Amino acid sequence: MSHRSRAARRSRAVLPLVCGLSALALAPTADAAVRTAKPGGITAALRTSAPGDVVQLRAGTYRDAVTVPAFAGDVTLEAFPGETPTLTSLTLTGGSHLRLRGLVLRALRATGTTDLTVEGGEVIAGGAFFQATHRLTVTGVRVHDANDGLVVQKANDFTISHNECFNVPLPSRAEGGDCLQMVTTNRFQITDNLFRDQPSKPHTDAIEILDNNADGLIARNTFRNVRGIVMTPGNQPLRDQWRMTVVNNLFARTRTFAFNGVRMHDSRFANNTAADGGYVQFGGASSGNAVVNNIMSRFQVDVTRQRTYVPVEDYNLIGSAPAGTKFGAHDLIGSATFRDPAQFDYRLAAGSKGIGAGDAASLPADDLLGAPRTQPDLGAYGFAS
Repeated sequence: MSHRSRAARRSRAVLPLVCGLSALALAPTADAAVRTAKPGGITAALRTSAPGDVVQLRAGTYRDAVTVPAFAGDVTLEAFPGETPTLTSLTLTGGSHLRLRGLVLRALRATGTTDLTVEGGEVIAGGAFFQATHRLTVTGVRVHDANDGLVVQKANDFTISHNECFNVPLPSRAEGGDCLQMVTTNRFQITDNLFRDQPSKPHTDAIEILDNNADGLIARNTFRNVRGIVMTPGNQPLRDQWRMTVVNNLFARTRTFAFNGVRMHDSRFANNTAADGGYVQFGGASSGNAVVNNIMSRFQVDVTRQRTYVPVEDYNLIGSAPAGTKFGAHDLIGSATFRDPAQFDYRLAAGSKGIGAGDAASLPADDLLGAPRTQPDLGAYGFAS
């Protein structure tokens, strides 16, 4: 990862600035055509569009079932300046290279639309479901006040970044509803998102990963007042997760668990801060995992199978663990002190346990804020951040 200026790091840490993408109305290029559409007219407008074109949606309620052409480059849907179209139960089928920019989406359904980008705007009410949407990008979106957030199924090579999710599911829903749910996915990146303030309900997670999934990166995310990441929940006992990397994440005041990895294989959990709230767990016939350079208030593993589940466990600061846990030679027991945890500032305070106590060979290049790591500090933040 490249080094960044301190000013750039600060801007990346403030998600509302990133989510301000929803307010942008980027000008089309000089050679692009700009056309308009009214409710029921999106498919017709796209049929006459070419890569680089922009279709602006006039005010009204859109329940369009859109057949997307196979474009060679992006065609953009956005609101007509000064107007607010209402997109309710919009469906997209097939095609490629469509960009939804700065729109408010109520129950989006996309099936088989490759190279789809959702940029800025909001996802509310019925959430957004993506089926077989390979090379999907969702960035700068506020997901909130919905029964479901983002659901990605049977998809490869997608990126979910710089989004904010809160109040999912709606308080009126009895149970269920995740900020992000993934089912049978491969080669994905979940980076630089804020998951916060979910209702405390059964089966409600910030990220739930179901069925068989592989080769994922979950990095530089903040989980605050939520139930954290679950991979292979209890209703999927014979499913497996392969080669996952969970690094540089903050789990603050999480409920029940920060990270619950079941049937995890050849995965890496490194430089995360889960200093209060829920536990970090590996279980359920896991194998070949590494847990290094973390700050964890509670670490849970079946001590009779620990060497199989987590053969590499070292250089962690652990508050508590089951009796009989086989601690690494460089583990520290106890708690870190932070600059201002009451204000969710979990950077290490001067003199804290964890400063310089990590494995330098296992460090990522930078930390949650994008600051270069100059020494092997534990947790999501380098002490110098």
